[in-house]
Amino acid sequence: MPANRNLRLLIAEDSSINRYLIDETLKRAGYDVYMHESGESALDQLLKDPVDVAILDMQMPVVTGIDIVKQVRKSKQECRDAQDAKRDIPVPLSPSLVTTAY
Repeated sequence: MPANRNLRLLIAEDSSINRYLIDETLKRAGYDVYMHESGESALDQLLKDPVDVAILDMQMPVVTGIDIVKQVRKSKQECRDAQDAKRDIPVPLSPSLVTTAY
């Protein structure tokens, strides 16, 4: 069993060809892949259910990969502030990698 079998990866990519290739490659490698074609749906999942790694397209329409990173960081800070007030609120952590293709 590969060591990466338990890693959960979120992919946000608006190109259907890129989504297909990334999805097939990562699933064959044993990763749990959560594929999103829009920044809005990717952000919604990240805020509700953090993953181990988020690979984000930097140039998606409406909500870009950069927008997602900024919003997640803002939400994490709000969680930390709330955690300072109430010690039982967890702070979700997700490393992010923002990419683009030309």
